Amino acid sequence: MNIAEGNFRLHPRDYLRHLSIARGSLGETITLLELIRRLPYVAPDELEPLQELADHVGRMLTKLTTALRSKLAASPQTLV
Repeated sequence: MNIAEGNFRLHPRDYLRHLSIARGSLGETITLLELIRRLPYVAPDELEPLQELADHVGRMLTKLTTALRSKLAASPQTLV
């Protein structure tokens, strides 16, 4: 939801801020997955796909953030 909200903002810096918030939310999710693993609420094989998905989302967030920062660096006038 943070990614969608940031994308609809008028300024690219707002989008970057919302991507950062999304990364924080991902960190919370990864921490919860680790707690679930340590407090054996589910079998490890059930958690593996969720952990892989979290890693994939993290890589996508990194790529999107890097691309937006590159775009901002190439077009300083969009920093308003």
